[in-house]
Amino acid sequence: MLNSPPLTAEGLKGQCRSRRFLDLFLHQLSAGNPLCQGVGEKYKDQGLLVIGVHAPEFAFEKNVDNVKKAVSDLKIGYPVAIDNDYAIWRAFNNQYWPAHYFIDVEGRIRHHHFGESDYEGSERSIRQLLGEAGKPTYPLASSQ
Repeated sequence: MLNSPPLTAEGLKGQCRSRRFLDLFLHQLSAGNPLCQGVGEKYKDQGLLVIGVHAPEFAFEKNVDNVKKAVSDLKIGYPVAIDNDYAIWRAFNNQYWPAHYFIDVEGRIRHHHFGESDYEGSERSIRQLLGEAGKPTYPLASSQ
């Protein structure tokens, strides 16, 4: 795990989570990082935790030093799990890069989105889950 101590199910109880499967070396996937960073920062005080899952496509992407450099170069501040053996990928039955999973405070996947579009819809999903958890949210930037 980069940018964080190891995360456990017990330690994540009570937090809404956005889990993002990505390949840090594919430009089109890295381009979506500002959304994750922005939403993660915007809602962290309300209990949102963005977690990246680096699932490599090619051998050089399995090198942890290469991943650390990509995380640094892309200025990713949220935790990134390195899923070289695809264990997390398989646990989610995932098939796409990027894939976004929105998890409620009970640990249930409530929404998912595949691809780099629908940023506003993804943020609405996050706001819904935070609202259900009793966390205050603010108007979407695009609706002000």
